Amino acid sequence: MEKTLVVGLWGFPGNWYRARYKPVVVDDIKSVDRLSSWTTSRESISAHSTTIVLAKTFRDKGFETHLKIYGLDTLASPPRLDSNKIRKNGDRERADLVDELNRYLNEFAMHDPKSYGDVVERAEMVLKLFVDGYTKLVDDSLSKKLSSISISILPGIGTFDLVYSNTSKRYVYRGSPLNTYAALFLDLVETLEFVDPDIVLLDVSHGINYLPVLGREAVYRCVEFFSSVKRKRVVVAIFNSDPVNEQDQESYIHLIELKQFSAAPIELIRSFAEVLTREFPKLRMLEHEKPSDMLNNVNRYVEEVCEKHIGLLNAIAKASSYGLVLYIAHKLFELDLNLLKSHVENLRNKILEAIKNRNVSRENNTILIKHNFAIPTTIIDLLNAMHLLMEISKNIKTIETTKEDDTTFIEINMLKKLAKDVGLSEIAKTILESEIDNIEKHIATLTKIGIDIDLSKPTPLSAVMELIEKPMK
Repeated sequence: MEKTLVVGLWGFPGNWYRARYKPVVVDDIKSVDRLSSWTTSRESISAHSTTIVLAKTFRDKGFETHLKIYGLDTLASPPRLDSNKIRKNGDRERADLVDELNRYLNEFAMHDPKSYGDVVERAEMVLKLFVDGYTKLVDDSLSKKLSSISISILPGIGTFDLVYSNTSKRYVYRGSPLNTYAALFLDLVETLEFVDPDIVLLDVSHGINYLPVLGREAVYRCVEFFSSVKRKRVVVAIFNSDPVNEQDQESYIHLIELKQFSAAPIELIRSFAEVLTREFPKLRMLEHEKPSDMLNNVNRYVEEVCEKHIGLLNAIAKASSYGLVLYIAHKLFELDLNLLKSHVENLRNKILEAIKNRNVSRENNTILIKHNFAIPTTIIDLLNAMHLLMEISKNIKTIETTKEDDTTFIEINMLKKLAKDVGLSEIAKTILESEIDNIEKHIATLTKIGIDIDLSKPTPLSAVMELIEKPMK
């Protein structure tokens, strides 16, 4: 059964009207990358969320479907809604959810968050309330039919008022959308590893402000990286719907972008090497403050990792452009995989630690939730580049070689296999194939004129070239 991951980027779900949604569908995943294969459903589905509609539609079509919803930590201070007004408008189900939400808000207003963990926990409560509620309203058994449902909270920015009785508390979230990107990317990589999808459906219908644009970029780059690691094709389809301005309005869910990814590892390494050469990865302070020990620790570690691996990245990137696979193999055979693995894991953990290190303070009636730094995308690029180096190195170390004295030999056929595995560009392939063709012609010529070469044992290329250049007697 083909695997589908439905990803939703949600703002505040309490405001969403119930609508009659008509999604676009595809019957055969083999033709999913062709726009002509997608058609608009004749039947509408009554729902509050386009994301849930997409999950139900693909599950009903027989796909193994996983659902992942992302919300912002700003959901810890959502608006208070009038459930009676919603109920009078004919939406009893959403009104019931709003009643529960308002009970949460009473509790939130009476007890300020003491840590960022408290903020995330409250945002999760709000997001889960509506994910569970809206899923059940579409199909009472949909949560059991889907292969998995999960939610994650990302750092947001903005100013919001938490209303309680006749008073309110102001919640101010300061930081950078780059931190949202980093958190989304790292979480989505884990989700992709877990699901191993053939197609990713990204729904941006419910996203707010910067979230749809940032989410599209993060999903594209994440899927590109994942497809390269797994060496498989993955298709991304992006959806948006008509605006819904009233109860039970008809709305179409549109396929607005379709793209497939199957990047070769070496292709991405070249891209990362170019970026990392141009811009050094480092956490950037947003205000004129002294960096914390934690931030200094992260930057020192990034510097250490760059010192160890950037030179190798650049060398491999350049070598791959000229088809020098033997050089790549030589360098990666020497690579300490355990050290590289520890660098990948430690850097990832340090980035996650930085994201969770969001200061929470109170001054009068204002709660300030703050990141005073931004995580540049180059740090994520560095992490991904090292991960790809690790994967290529693992693959190279499985290739058959022969050891004689202190020299390691690799057969020509193994060299060809390696070139295919790392994914050389067409130009680099042509250069390598030409070199290999010349070697094979030299060997054939020597054999033809009666110079015997024992190919049953390792023969250095230099020995072949010496025989070619040796004058005839």
